[in-house]
Amino acid sequence: MLVSHRHRFIFIHTYKTAGTSVRRALEPFVEARWRNRTARLTHRLGLPFPRTVPLHLTARQARERVPGEVFNRYFKFAFVRNPWDWQVSLYHWMLSHPDHFQHDLIRGLGGFDAYIRWRVDGNVVLQKTLLGDRKGRLLVDHVGRMETVHDDFAEICRIVGVSDVRLPHKNRSFSRDYRGYYTDETRELIARAFADDIEAFDYTFDGPAHPPRAALRA
Repeated sequence: MLVSHRHRFIFIHTYKTAGTSVRRALEPFVEARWRNRTARLTHRLGLPFPRTVPLHLTARQARERVPGEVFNRYFKFAFVRNPWDWQVSLYHWMLSHPDHFQHDLIRGLGGFDAYIRWRVDGNVVLQKTLLGDRKGRLLVDHVGRMETVHDDFAEICRIVGVSDVRLPHKNRSFSRDYRGYYTDETRELIARAFADDIEAFDYTFDGPAHPPRAALRA
């Protein structure tokens, strides 16, 4: 999560959706006093100092940490990703990072098809859940897509009043077409398990529809 008081925005970082690039681009607009306050608190608690605040807070966790007046008044945004593509990216990320807490588990599954079966068997995390409240209502004001990240980021910058901001390429995912990973079976498994995300953000297997239903209230 990033919070800028000067520009009155809150960025909710959903993992593997170009969030690292967005963070790097917007960190200069996060005031030093916010970072210093976080540093003092974590020092008193004996915790390691995060660069800003914890990286992957959900929108609900952010609402609990940020003063109500700030959360309600500031412009809140996030990015999402095609669920089929998201799973390919997550799979390669966990395989390529031995320090990931699930690296050994995923490697032991023996392949992508087995990973998808494992994922849908009680291990589903919905992007809509990361961005919503307990009743499924989205808590952010604007949802951009990774597939159109540059255009969507430019629109967000216009809304929050920042200019001359370049979006760097960070943590670039495996570049092979995600569709080639899927069989008819695994494609359908994702369609069923991630139906709420697919509907909320208007995705199809081949890519996003336009405009997304949930690209919201800006």
